[in-house]
Amino acid sequence: MPEENTQPEDTQPDVTEVLTLGFEWMKQLTTLSAGSIVVIGTFLSNIFPTDEQGTLTVPWYTELLIGAAFVSFGVSLIVSAKAMNTYRAILEGFQHGEGPEKLYTRTRELTISWPLRAFTAGVICFGVAVLLNLGLDSVISYLITTLVTAL
Repeated sequence: MPEENTQPEDTQPDVTEVLTLGFEWMKQLTTLSAGSIVVIGTFLSNIFPTDEQGTLTVPWYTELLIGAAFVSFGVSLIVSAKAMNTYRAILEGFQHGEGPEKLYTRTRELTISWPLRAFTAGVICFGVAVLLNLGLDSVISYLITTLVTAL
């Protein structure tokens, strides 16, 4: 009768695979950020009111939110590209036998975490601008007031 293997399987993920997935995730986030800039820029005049010359005719705070969305998507795009290089450097260091304390520095951790934060900020800013444009400013004011008082 053949012996059965009673050894537990290795449940640790392959570091190379994890870093590759992180790199691919950053590629997707880069694509989303660039696409958001292009789509918003293309359809801005269809979403928000404009005058005959194509200038937006929205309140200053809506313009500020739209601008913040563009800046956030731009920051996400730039930092995502940097994060892809960071993933590459971590993988290269791992393959050369560098230890975790050298591979995962605070700077690298921040570089990897900021693209999603910036992208999320862009989505929120643009979403709030659209809701304000739809006349939901009283609902948003209520939500903000409720949130602030809850804190």
